Amino acid sequence: MLSQLSDSGMSLVKDVPVDDEENVLHVARRIGPVQETIYGVLFDVLSTPDPINIAYSNVELGLHMDLIFDPQVEGGESTFLDSFHVAEELRKRHPEDFESLGLPSQACLQETTHCSEFRERGVIWSPAFEGPLLVPEEDVEPYFKAYRTFTKMLNDSPIQKSLKMVPGDLVCFNNRRILHGRKSFNLNGGVRHLKGCYVNIDEFRNTFQVMSELISSGEPCKRVGNQCFL
Repeated sequence: MLSQLSDSGMSLVKDVPVDDEENVLHVARRIGPVQETIYGVLFDVLSTPDPINIAYSNVELGLHMDLIFDPQVEGGESTFLDSFHVAEELRKRHPEDFESLGLPSQACLQETTHCSEFRERGVIWSPAFEGPLLVPEEDVEPYFKAYRTFTKMLNDSPIQKSLKMVPGDLVCFNNRRILHGRKSFNLNGGVRHLKGCYVNIDEFRNTFQVMSELISSGEPCKRVGNQCFL
């Protein structure tokens, strides 16, 4: 599993027992300590009739990790795409757009005075959480032209994977590389219940490197993505 995560950015684990809701944590802890976030240590995404959040609806959704418990639900296939591959295709086919999306920009956190300038070359793609574009005026149109091109390449990519998960399936993936989504679905009287958690990418790198030295050839972990300088 660790080698698959390093090489391709994702791995499918089969036959995870569903009788204990914390089994997703047991799998994650084989990689490293689970990282607590604003969502807690273990988070739930449960479809409801009157959702207060789009995540709890039946429409298409990104940013999720699945462990499905009810086979009655129709649709809702999980989708995965290697953003590094698509970014490299953008660089080859549209070099000017690649450069436009890679321009340094500023990000300002609301209700604080802290601003950071990002020069890291990686893929950061979460349209629902984007803030205002803070670049020189002459860069605005080239940026949005490049943005539209990259969006189309992502949506039309032939390497996008669609997976209809069954009870006991669990997907581990590198959130700094693999874009992930969900197709719309019909409950048909069933329940769609997702559980997820996070492991710090440095913990993964550490576990991979130790295991590689102990039982393999000592192959170094591939560069995992954004904010990783090794």
